[in-house]
Amino acid sequence: MVPFEFVVIGEPVSINSKSTPKKRKWQALVRKSADAVWTAGDSPLAVELKVSILYAYETTKRDADNIPKFVVDALKGLVYADDGQIGRVFIDRIQINDHHRIRNVTPELARGIASGRDFVFVRV
Repeated sequence: MVPFEFVVIGEPVSINSKSTPKKRKWQALVRKSADAVWTAGDSPLAVELKVSILYAYETTKRDADNIPKFVVDALKGLVYADDGQIGRVFIDRIQINDHHRIRNVTPELARGIASGRDFVFVRV
């Protein structure tokens, strides 16, 4: 089942955040969002994969390079057996209120855009 994609609505937490409870809460939200879309009964994938992340923000811009670690770790054991299977990680950051031309909008990406809030879109 590749590609697999989902969206996490809300402002992401940086890997550099000093708040451990905030980090745990964000990682749990990522896992819950993925689990809601992952087909029940599907085993974790056992092949090399790439992860693409789109971080869309409204006002507070986070460092894009601090977001992937929580996403990759949250999917371990659900989408893939081990995060060592991730051979490539791509991340883009966009400001929600800017004008963008996006082609081939999937239902999950559309859900993030329609929320009007910060979101993280993930494709494995």
